[in-house]
Amino acid sequence: MRPAYNALTDTQKGYVTNYSELTDAEDALAVVNLINAIDDPVVYTNECHQEILDARAAYNNLTQAQKDLVDATTLQKLTDAEADYDASEADHNAANAVIALINAIDDPVAYTDACHQEILDAREAYNNLTQAQKDLIDASTLQKLTDAEDAYASLNVDITAKLDPVNDDVYYSTFYDGSRQLELPANVEAYTATVSGDKMLLKKVAVPGDILPAATAVVLRASQADFTLTPSAASPVSVENNALRGTDVNMGVPSDHCYVLSGADGFVGFYPLSAPYTLTAHKAYIDLDNLPGGANNAPRRLRFVFNQEQVATGIEDVQGDNVQSTKVLENGQLIIIKNGVRYNVQGQIVK
Repeated sequence: MRPAYNALTDTQKGYVTNYSELTDAEDALAVVNLINAIDDPVVYTNECHQEILDARAAYNNLTQAQKDLVDATTLQKLTDAEADYDASEADHNAANAVIALINAIDDPVAYTDACHQEILDAREAYNNLTQAQKDLIDASTLQKLTDAEDAYASLNVDITAKLDPVNDDVYYSTFYDGSRQLELPANVEAYTATVSGDKMLLKKVAVPGDILPAATAVVLRASQADFTLTPSAASPVSVENNALRGTDVNMGVPSDHCYVLSGADGFVGFYPLSAPYTLTAHKAYIDLDNLPGGANNAPRRLRFVFNQEQVATGIEDVQGDNVQSTKVLENGQLIIIKNGVRYNVQGQIVK
């Protein structure tokens, strides 16, 4: 139609009394072309969204006479495209909300009420998605949720203590967990340590019922060989000035002066460990190279020394502690009286 009209002379054009019908048809055709150019099927992209927006804006700007020239099938295509895009946008928004919840889970997972709630909220939100929405969450993100659930479910830690070869009634172990805080069971105590020469000074920091903080390396002392540390969200004890270090994974020996728990020569203490041996996951160690002046003193072993009210595996004097010690013979048995406390030669308190 337009070429035929344009071919007319100006005089001939003057005789055309329905020229507006031509322009109306052209404007309507332009909208039809915009609608037909929309991606089919609709995709969730900025480009496709803009195609839909442009077509709708152009249609809305038509006069009613021009709109009437757009056939119902073409107009339905526009309406369907808008509905499809809105549905796709809602699906992506729902999936993105769940992805955000999953990514907000503590990493590493911690045994706290807050972390547990993060995991529960993420799982519930995922389960409430439609299948189409679930399909929008990539496998690695979903795996993160599953891994977090598995990690939280396996937070109870079973520990087998190490038998003290000097005193058959006392068992020792070391322990470390970088993310979980744990409650000590009955008959188990936890100690931190400092180093003085060849002595490892043990300080009791937790007793049964206390909560051991996460990322705290300790020596555990128990009256039985097997016990379980239970995760807890309660307030932990305070720990300071601890020379013990720990690892959550099996690892190589970190330095030339690494010491681990042993009873190599009949006395429980920390003894050197060198490559190619490895440190065991969730165990503690002493690294003299990371202690002031430690690398200049590499004793054959670090001997346990406890506070006077605690049972030791051997009686040791600690310089600077102003310890008063006396040896006496009672009923043929050598008794050591130290700061008013009576010990036998094995370091056991004698009543």
